[in-house]
Amino acid sequence: MFHGLSRRTLIALIIGCLLIITTINLSMKNSEDTPLEAIKAAPLPANVWIRWQTHEGGTGVMQSSASEQLTIIVRGHEQNLMTLTLSPDRWADDLKQQASGKQVTEPAVVAIKGPLSEPEMHQLAAWISAELNLQPPAQSYSQCQLAYPAAALWWNRQKDQPAFSAVQTMPPEQWPAREEWQVFRSEELKQLRRQWLSEHGSIDIALDLAYHRAPDDYLERLYRDLATSQKTAPQAMAECLKNTPASGSLASE
Repeated sequence: MFHGLSRRTLIALIIGCLLIITTINLSMKNSEDTPLEAIKAAPLPANVWIRWQTHEGGTGVMQSSASEQLTIIVRGHEQNLMTLTLSPDRWADDLKQQASGKQVTEPAVVAIKGPLSEPEMHQLAAWISAELNLQPPAQSYSQCQLAYPAAALWWNRQKDQPAFSAVQTMPPEQWPAREEWQVFRSEELKQLRRQWLSEHGSIDIALDLAYHRAPDDYLERLYRDLATSQKTAPQAMAECLKNTPASGSLASE
């Protein structure tokens, strides 16, 4: 095939082919390693939930609203244990009728939402916490999860766990590719915003964050991290967990 070509020409052809192959490999590598641009996400709407804790050890969230009913949700680990709907005008009598004598046998948190003042909600929270003998959850987010909230969400999705579950260990593999991470960030930003704008979704988020004793700004941290983090975030979180002593991995702020 190459008969009649000079030695110099053959060498030039070989060098040219090697340069083409090298250029293709470099372009593919550079494409995968090119940092992702930040996603321009609209600010997360304010949806104020007040965190509370009673002298009896109960904990939860509350929100005043102009609804026609008062809703109380008791949440255990990954599931609701009790949902009560009360009349705002006679909530004390309704609460005693529906909750008296009942017990919650696992650590739990409470969400209260309705047309009551904050002092009334604190009074209601103290009563239901004592009546149900609520025990506060021990779970908290690790410092690593607080540093890499988007990575924690990614790994919970891989394991089909609730989005806000505490992540204590991650495997040394199964890291996302650049395009996979880009799709994950975009879809999760949209889903998080939809859920936060939903009445029931915002209650679920508030309860989950209260259960894990997350900092008040954790949702904002996650939202920002989804918009700006790179595909290396899960691996970085795994290294953080690997190098963090188990006894010091839980965050209490």
